[in-house]
Amino acid sequence: MYNFGASPPFYDGILVTARRLSGLQSRPGSRQASRCDVTSYLVSCGIKLNGTPRTPRAWSYTGVKQISQATRVRRTKKLAPAADDDFFVNKSSSKKRCEEQFNPHSSLDATKMQLSTMGIHGSLSDQGLTATFNSSFQANRNEDEVATQLPFVKSLPAAWSSFEEMEVFKKMPQQPHFGPLQKEKPIQREGTALGLMGSFANVVESISNSSIEDSYELFQDKDYMLSQLKHFGFSVDKLQTCLDKLIRMKSEYAKLITERDIVQVQKQSNRDSCSKVDSLRDEKVKMLMQLVKELQQLDEEKEAREAEFSELEEAESMVDKACHDMKEQHSSCLQHMNPST
Repeated sequence: MYNFGASPPFYDGILVTARRLSGLQSRPGSRQASRCDVTSYLVSCGIKLNGTPRTPRAWSYTGVKQISQATRVRRTKKLAPAADDDFFVNKSSSKKRCEEQFNPHSSLDATKMQLSTMGIHGSLSDQGLTATFNSSFQANRNEDEVATQLPFVKSLPAAWSSFEEMEVFKKMPQQPHFGPLQKEKPIQREGTALGLMGSFANVVESISNSSIEDSYELFQDKDYMLSQLKHFGFSVDKLQTCLDKLIRMKSEYAKLITERDIVQVQKQSNRDSCSKVDSLRDEKVKMLMQLVKELQQLDEEKEAREAEFSELEEAESMVDKACHDMKEQHSSCLQHMNPST
């Protein structure tokens, strides 16, 4: 129920509605006269009003529907509307308010937008309704709609307040609808919702403190958690964009790490091969040194043998000469024994 006496713009919308339903043309007049005339017209349509007949204080949305139904009946029976000349409103001011709130291209477009806001559906030709709503009424209406979207009643205000006071929710205000909790038992819904609020704070902190050295599975867990939170109505688009970038960087980093590991393995293999070659070279050098040493020994032994051979040749020559001398002496001795010969 809404007090139209305290909300002139909305009351003007009711006047516009009544005027259009009755087919009257607008003309200048006082607000009080219009209010009384609208009252008279609604009473003539058989609509019950809350408050005095001349100055109604509160009308419900069902009253607007009753206006439409009653008017269609009157038109079907071809009955002339009551007080034809008395339903008027300052058309220019109402149109200006419509343009400021909705910026429509025509009064019918404005009516269609206003009816969709009120939750009344159907063609304009059937209902013939036009209403103007001020911004404050729409704000209250939107808040009521958001509140009715929650599948539970907040019975733990202290817990919800503690989340609202957290820095993460001040920087990134959230309005989750928790729609999927409709499938849960009512007693579990608020607790699960509070757990999701805590999960949101945790995943934001986890992303903020993430390191490129973290495992790829940890990044995947964060991505899965964001998708779950989005399913419950959390605003995670900026976080998702940031996380996707971090995941791409992590993927590239992982590829570079793999390449580095492969290069390191090849480097180690090359180092091992070099070590083996160095070891084999050292062995060969040692063998070469040993051969050189043996060669030197052989040279020395050869020189010794050659020197000994020279001495033996000289001794042989001396013996041969002694033998030759002995033969000559023997022959000379035989010649002296036989003088005749």
